[in-house]
Amino acid sequence: VAVFGNGSSGVQAIPVIAEQAKHLFVFQRTANFSVPTRNKPLESEYEQWWKSNYAEHRKQMLETITGCLAPDMKNCSAMSVTPEERLQEYEKQWQKGSLNFLGSFNDLVLNQEANDTAAEFLCNKIREIVKDPVVAEKLLPHGFPLGAKRLCLDTNYFETFNRTNVTLIDLQQESIDEITPTGIRIGDKTYEIDDIVFATEFDAFTGALFKIDIRGRA
Repeated sequence: VAVFGNGSSGVQAIPVIAEQAKHLFVFQRTANFSVPTRNKPLESEYEQWWKSNYAEHRKQMLETITGCLAPDMKNCSAMSVTPEERLQEYEKQWQKGSLNFLGSFNDLVLNQEANDTAAEFLCNKIREIVKDPVVAEKLLPHGFPLGAKRLCLDTNYFETFNRTNVTLIDLQQESIDEITPTGIRIGDKTYEIDDIVFATEFDAFTGALFKIDIRGRA
C-alpha cells in the first residue's frame, strides 16, 4: 500500500494501515508537526466539570483567540521563564496531548523566538521516538513555524516508522516519474503497489460552508 499525504488525514491513517498492510510505503512531500491526541473514554468527572458551569466555560472560550478553552494555559511568554521551566511545561503538555500544546505559553504563535523553542522540542521528540536517525531527520518539519499549518494530532504516528513493514520515501530528495498499472516508479526503482491512498486535500475549515446548497436570491 502507498500513502500520499502527511497532514491530519495521513498521520491518522498511516498507523492503522501499517497494522494491516504487508508493506506500507509513505510518500512524503512535506513533513508536519504532530502531537499525541491522547484519546480516551470520557470520564464522568470531566463531564461534570463542563456541565457544572457551562455558561462560564462558553464565555471564556469566546474570549480566547482560538475559541478553545485551555484552563491550564500559561499566560506568560516562553522567553520569560528558564529553559528548564520551558522544557517542563512542553513535556507536561506533550503528555497531556491534543492542541493544548500550542497553549503552553501565550506567545508561541506571536514570537518567532518562542516558536522556535517549541518547534525544537517537537523535533527532539521525533528524534527520540524514531530509532533510525536518517528516517527521523526526514520527518522533521522545515520551512514554516509551528502553528502556521494546522497542528496534527496522532496516535503512534512517529512510532509507526519503527516498524519493519514501513518505508518512508522523501519526495524532497527524489521525485515520482510514473505511476504504472502495478506500482510507482522513481528513477530505475519501481515500488510494487496494490493500492494507493490519497490522504490529501481535507478542507477542515471552509469545506462545510462551500457544500451548502444555497438556492434562490437574497
